Amino acid sequence: MGALLATTVALLIWFAANLRAEEAADSDAAVEDTQKAGELGPKTGDYYLELAWNQLLNRKPREAIAASLKALKLSPANAAMIKTNLAHAYLFENQFEKAKAIYLENRDAKLRNDQWTFSEVVLDDFIELEKAGITHPDMEKIKALLQIKYPSPDGRFSLRTENREVQLIENDSGQVMTDLGDPWRRQVLVWSPDSKRVAYANRGDKWGEVKVYFWNGTAFDEASLPEDLPSPDIKLPKDCGAVKNYGGAATPVRWLRSGDLELSSDLMMLCRESDATCTAEVRFILAFDAQHHASVKKIGKTKTEVSE
Repeated sequence: MGALLATTVALLIWFAANLRAEEAADSDAAVEDTQKAGELGPKTGDYYLELAWNQLLNRKPREAIAASLKALKLSPANAAMIKTNLAHAYLFENQFEKAKAIYLENRDAKLRNDQWTFSEVVLDDFIELEKAGITHPDMEKIKALLQIKYPSPDGRFSLRTENREVQLIENDSGQVMTDLGDPWRRQVLVWSPDSKRVAYANRGDKWGEVKVYFWNGTAFDEASLPEDLPSPDIKLPKDCGAVKNYGGAATPVRWLRSGDLELSSDLMMLCRESDATCTAEVRFILAFDAQHHASVKKIGKTKTEVSE
C-alpha cells in the first residue's frame, strides 16, 4: 500500500474511532479502530491522545496512562491537552494526589485555540464520562477544586464557576455572596490585602466588563464606576490604511495602599493594507469616595506595539 493511501486510510479509521468514542456505544471497538489507524500510519501524539481517551471510556486507566505518557513525548507542545487524559487516568487508577497535582498545575491553561481553559475541558470531560457511566468518588473533589479559585487573602471568600454561572461565595458555607453573571472567555479577580475590596473583570473576545465591590460587614456592595473607562490612544502606522478593530477591555491589576485601584486597558487593531497587528495598553487609576463612587484619578501613557 502506498504511503499516501495508507495515511488516508489511517485518517479515515481514526475519524471513525473518534465518532464511535463520542457515541460511547462500543469502547472496545473504538480502541481497536484507533490501534488499526496507528498500524497503517505514523503513531503521532494525536494518535496516543485519542487512544488514551478511548481507553478511559473502556475503563482501562492504566492503559490510558501509558498512552498519555507516549503522547507527551511525541507532542510536548500539546502537553496541557494531553494532561487532561493523564489526570483522568490517574484519578480512575486511584492515584488521587498525582491527579490533583496535574489538575491544579494546569487549571488555567488555554486549550482548543484559546477558547477553553484546562478546567473547563476537564469539567466537560467529566460530563461525557458520567454519561458513559464512568464515575469515581473523587470526581466531586476535583470539581470543587476547579470550580473555585481566586481566594481572598483571609481565605473566607473565593470565585466559583458552576453551571456556567460565576459567583462570589463564602468558602465555609458555600453561600453565594454575589452573582456575577455568565462567564465569558476569561475572568480575573483582584482582592485588596484586607479582603474588603474586590475588583472583577469578565473578558470576551472583543469587549469586557469591570465591577468593583466593597464589603460592608455582611455583604458586598457594588461600587459605582464611570460609564466610560479610559482606553488606549493607539498609534497606527502611516501605511496602515483601513483597520479591523479586534476590540479590548479594562482589567484590574492591583489595589494600592491608598485604597485606589490600578487597571490596565488594552486594544488590538489589524491594518488591512500592511497586515500589521497593533496592540496598545494604557494603565489608569480609579479613586473611590466614602460612598464608593469611583472617578478616574490618573491616566498613564499609551504603549503601542506593532508586529508585522
